[in-house]
Amino acid sequence: MAERVQMTEAAPLYSNQHLLDYDWGVVTAAFLQKFPDPSLPYVKSVETVNRHVCPDAKTMDLRRLFYCSYKIPKVAEVLLGKKSTVVCVEEAHWDLKRRCLTVHGRNETGQNLLRIDEVCCYTEVAPGQTLYTQSATVAYRRGALSGLLMPLASEILGGVCQRNAHKGLASMLASSERERMIQAGGSAGAADAAAAAVLAASRASEAASSGWERQVAWLTVVGVGCVGLGLAWNLLVPQASTRNSAYRESS
Repeated sequence: MAERVQMTEAAPLYSNQHLLDYDWGVVTAAFLQKFPDPSLPYVKSVETVNRHVCPDAKTMDLRRLFYCSYKIPKVAEVLLGKKSTVVCVEEAHWDLKRRCLTVHGRNETGQNLLRIDEVCCYTEVAPGQTLYTQSATVAYRRGALSGLLMPLASEILGGVCQRNAHKGLASMLASSERERMIQAGGSAGAADAAAAAVLAASRASEAASSGWERQVAWLTVVGVGCVGLGLAWNLLVPQASTRNSAYRESS
């Protein structure tokens, strides 16, 4: 029987909120049509595996699988390979009466080493305005170095995830603008142009903080190295202890 993996307590990873100047119906329709997205190339494919609609309660539940691929910095290729492929699960709940969409996401790959849980909410706060909130927690496999390396790795991982979250928000704004134009009767070409303009403005804002981005890129290399070292140690130490115990018992 496989030994149950002990994980650390879930710790806050990042949190964001943003007021979207779009109708809730526009935002949630854009949410469904967000992928494929050239600005988020690490998302390789999205597959809907379950859908349930309750007309009486005016709710809908949707379950999707995301297949993502990330490039690994040179320093960590020995531990993790040139690319890391991760399967993530997303479970979304629409409540049309409350005008609220709640999305839960988590990584399915590598849960015995690291687990990230994210919760996003899209809530109507006024006609034509939707409040977007996002928060995430992280838990690691317990091991000899969990208390030493994991807090540092958590800080760095939080910065990297925050950067990806900003890209996701920019993509959501562009998708919402495109959906608004379509619902208003605009042509697909005009809607695409409007979405591109919104995305360009978001990228310009990111470019203004390029110094911080370079720091994040460097911290990514260091962070992946720390995470890789910590997780490798967490894997090897329990195995070594098990072998030693078995040897002592056989002696």
